[in-house]
Amino acid sequence: MSRAKGTLRSSGGSQLAYQGMNNAKNYGSFQAMKDTLYIAEGYNLGNMIENYSMTWSVHNPQRMSDEAEIGLGPHSFTIVAYPRDTRPYYLMTFGITEDQIVRVYKPENTAEGLNEFNGPDDPRVQTWDPAM
Repeated sequence: MSRAKGTLRSSGGSQLAYQGMNNAKNYGSFQAMKDTLYIAEGYNLGNMIENYSMTWSVHNPQRMSDEAEIGLGPHSFTIVAYPRDTRPYYLMTFGITEDQIVRVYKPENTAEGLNEFNGPDDPRVQTWDPAM
């Protein structure tokens, strides 16, 4: 689990570096990150972290050509490392987004996992908690 969190932190930092080096201020797809050597050759989403697989998604909205501030806007990325071994509590699922906070998935904090549920604004309903 430590390796999963560390790899996510590293991937998040690489996203910031990639965004800083391109004029459009886009985040990089997994393939774009490999093409520009922010991810070492030989890695894929299934072998970057032992016992984990990953998902990698980016959202880079297109701007109209007459807009002066190209690249500013709701650019985002989400990288998730999920365990291949699905035994309960053996390995946990982690994710990172553009805010650079590694979070752990806590399905027990969903409305279905609570004994009493006080509606969607119940502060206990939080499925992604910051990982320590």
